[in-house]
Amino acid sequence: LLHARIGNHVEIGANSCIDRG
Repeated sequence: LLHARIGNHVEIGANSCIDRG
């Protein structure tokens, strides 16, 4: 679960950066 949650956060963070970029 921890790894899955971390992966999701990373993906969400990357998407946010792309949207802002």
